[in-house]
Amino acid sequence: MTALSEKIARLKQQIAGKKQNISNSAAQSPHQSRIQRAADRLRLGLTSAAAAVSMLSPLSASNRGDNTAIAKKKTFDTSKFQLKQNGNIFDIREFSEQVDPSLGSLEELIKACNYHFDAEDLKSINTGNLGKKIAKKATQIAIQDNNETHCFRSWKKVAASIGLKITGIRADDAVEQLQNSDKIIELNASREDYASCADGLFGVHERSREKPSGHIFTTVNGRDASSKIRNMNTTGKDAKGKEYGPGHLFALKEYQCSPKTIQKIFQKAAQEMSLSRILLTVYKEPERVPEQYQAFVPTLSEPNFIDLSKQSPKPSLLAQIDLYKNGRNQ
Repeated sequence: MTALSEKIARLKQQIAGKKQNISNSAAQSPHQSRIQRAADRLRLGLTSAAAAVSMLSPLSASNRGDNTAIAKKKTFDTSKFQLKQNGNIFDIREFSEQVDPSLGSLEELIKACNYHFDAEDLKSINTGNLGKKIAKKATQIAIQDNNETHCFRSWKKVAASIGLKITGIRADDAVEQLQNSDKIIELNASREDYASCADGLFGVHERSREKPSGHIFTTVNGRDASSKIRNMNTTGKDAKGKEYGPGHLFALKEYQCSPKTIQKIFQKAAQEMSLSRILLTVYKEPERVPEQYQAFVPTLSEPNFIDLSKQSPKPSLLAQIDLYKNGRNQ
């Protein structure tokens, strides 16, 4: 019997004794009704005390397991943030604080691992003063134009305000031009998450047989600003149920990812690429890899690697690494 069980048993014995004493007193007292009321109150108090003690008994095996589970949740799991290579530990959290957080800097890594931006990632993008400027301009134009049909015409005014020259007559004429722009990156995201976007991103719904003109807009406060202010379309269908073509989401490369998003990008990349490849994809040149990360890259200062980069035509960065490794193994 555990200490707690013994304590509960003693309390029950005390309660039984009190009850007996009360009954005896009531039988002998001329003021029986008054004593009876007092006894009832005491019985109620003792019963409540017993109930409270019983509630402590959740220290059973099952409840101890629950408490252990809660304790485990509070314990910070560092393993998912640490990767090992050649005996060295790479901490993703440290990396996320050191790396340039701009989408442009992370573009190759984002594309290499086909990273999917979820609602949290989109909301946490830091668009800064430029994003505020774009959102303000888009809002002004939407209020001025205030029509249902000329979204592309209105949106092009916003694009022109930041030096983007986009041509065409239909909304999705902008897709390829934005994809090829050195100022813009396309984000892999679900249309259902567009309402979570930070201000100043650009979205396009391609045309379809049912919607031959498509639609283009700027994100403002979770809404769609183009030829007017609209609620965000997160289904790909208009109010009448007519369906658009595929959706696209674009951001300026100078916008910045949050540290948490950078950690998630790196974790996704680490599932498909070596640390060496990831670092070179981010930093572009061996000499630019910070000293604290050099241990995770092959001896890049050796001539073999640098000579390979001078070949004509220049091989891709990943091909350089493979060629370098093959040369080292021969």
